[in-house]
Amino acid sequence: MQKIDPARAMFDAEIHLPASIDRQFLAVVLVAAAEKKVDFGLFHEEGKIIIAHYGGDEDHLPSLWSDGCWHFGREPEDLDEIDER
Repeated sequence: MQKIDPARAMFDAEIHLPASIDRQFLAVVLVAAAEKKVDFGLFHEEGKIIIAHYGGDEDHLPSLWSDGCWHFGREPEDLDEIDER
């Protein structure tokens, strides 16, 4: 059983990014999260970068959309409608 870092355990949600994520995208994400005053912790495990945060901050953090790419925020429910604009 793997021990979880106590600093990481205080958060109730996590985003697992691949370690190969574009560093420029990651930097922009972290700066934007800090500007929005999102409380987060950044952790590294083999093959991934983890952003631990409190639930409810997902609008200010990256997520993997159905197009297979990482974007800011949650994927809109009706992505086709947005693509048609």
